[in-house]
Amino acid sequence: MKLLNLKGKEVFIKDSLQNVTIADFERLLAITNINKYEDEVDKQVEILSLLTNLNIDELESLELTEFLELNDYIGKLTLNSFKLNENQVINDFIFENKIYKAKSLPKDFKLNVKEMKIMKNEVKISELGYLSKLAAIIYRDVLNDDSLNNDLSDETILYRSSHFKENMTMDYITPFLLTITDYLLENDKHTKILG
Repeated sequence: MKLLNLKGKEVFIKDSLQNVTIADFERLLAITNINKYEDEVDKQVEILSLLTNLNIDELESLELTEFLELNDYIGKLTLNSFKLNENQVINDFIFENKIYKAKSLPKDFKLNVKEMKIMKNEVKISELGYLSKLAAIIYRDVLNDDSLNNDLSDETILYRSSHFKENMTMDYITPFLLTITDYLLENDKHTKILG
């Protein structure tokens, strides 16, 4: 996290995927993709409240120059600020003393038909809120015999995704999102039959 000092006030900025939870990212997508804002300032206040430790009231009471300085810093964050390299792939996720492991490395990741159907269904249901469900397909709890729990029932996916949404950061699933996107683009004609 980046620390910015605004006239004596410490402002923490989530400036990397390691600081942005799946829930944060989904909210950010919703803010940027939904045109519910009559005023661009309201939209920027929402984005800044998501990416900093300041709430909406604190942001709205900033002097204009402070607000613009903060907004300029956030505006300079680019996709490169959030880029991962292959050495940053995180294969294990631990939550409440339970280990979840990715079913494979991103470069080897393939979806089977059931996983593809579940994923496509989740995207249809919630265009902006499916990332925790995708994480629940990718990361599976490790059983006592060190095998992975391959249960993809609605209940299991809901259970995993409820833990991942607020606790898993985007650095865990971004490499898989990129791999899945490439895979789907390469196999578009084959995946069309899945809807």
